[in-house]
Amino acid sequence: MDQCPCYKSKPGDSEASIEGTRQHKQLEKVLKGDAEGEKLEAGVIWASDKIRSQFDWFMSEVEIVLLKDFKEVTFGTADVLGNLNDGMLAVGDYKSGQQRDSSAQLAVYALMAMQKSGRTECKCVIWYGRAEWEESWVLTLEEAERIVYGIIDKVQNDPQPSICEYCSWCEHSGNCSAETEAITTVATEYEPETLDITAVETWHASEITDPVQMAKVYKVACVLEKWAKAAKHHAKDAMLNGMVIPGYKMRNGSKVRKVDDIQGAYEASGMNPQEFLACCTVSVTALEEAIKEKDGLKGKALKSEVAQRFEEVIYIKENAASMVAEKKEK
Repeated sequence: MDQCPCYKSKPGDSEASIEGTRQHKQLEKVLKGDAEGEKLEAGVIWASDKIRSQFDWFMSEVEIVLLKDFKEVTFGTADVLGNLNDGMLAVGDYKSGQQRDSSAQLAVYALMAMQKSGRTECKCVIWYGRAEWEESWVLTLEEAERIVYGIIDKVQNDPQPSICEYCSWCEHSGNCSAETEAITTVATEYEPETLDITAVETWHASEITDPVQMAKVYKVACVLEKWAKAAKHHAKDAMLNGMVIPGYKMRNGSKVRKVDDIQGAYEASGMNPQEFLACCTVSVTALEEAIKEKDGLKGKALKSEVAQRFEEVIYIKENAASMVAEKKEK
């Protein structure tokens, strides 16, 4: 709601939420000493070690209430609430998946904890299990009130939807005015002469039953896909050339290991020929190029020769079907 005051979670669970709940239950058991004999995620073990080393005392899965003008506004369950080794009040939250901006969530927990304890400072800590990385900061009572009550006021006083990173999890996705405006603005400016977006009742494709509307939405999706690819390319290029883009950083791609001396690899493997060949793959395109160079074949003759020679060992894998535009008759 900090990013979009109209946000409402979709009903049901996702794979990510189910996994998060599973790991949270693991962490709760570990912190309460009830996990003996259980197979635990590495991130859960890492987080529990961090918590035990940082807190003088703590409670896990603590339900706390948020008050405003002496009235209950909402409630939440903090993964950890207690005192750090230096005596400071602290609240902590465990995240099993991606790293996102959870500062507003922790501000709510911190404000609840300070209201409950009468303290005026609270440390917020997040443990990211997948990355085994910790994030922390300190909030005063006034700072927490400004953040939390500001969000509440934004939600209660004429809330306006906005595009944010949580759109895909929102119940309004596909029927949101901010989403529709963004879609139509980008699509019509990027390729206006080919699009007709009149009478599109929803951009949520799973809800469309009219073939004409589905065709319109699919065409817009193709245009947005091209725009997104170009936008990401130029953003990455700008960053490589020194532009600092808030919230993003460059990360090296994963390394790919390849063997460039097949004979040397075979001699070093200690395998027999059958065992070694089982580890290898052969490119049909590379075979064609080699036969073209050796026998001087090309075109259909080359394709035919390769098909005949390797008929017993080449198999055809069908690619997934794809949608393509029908050609209009002249």
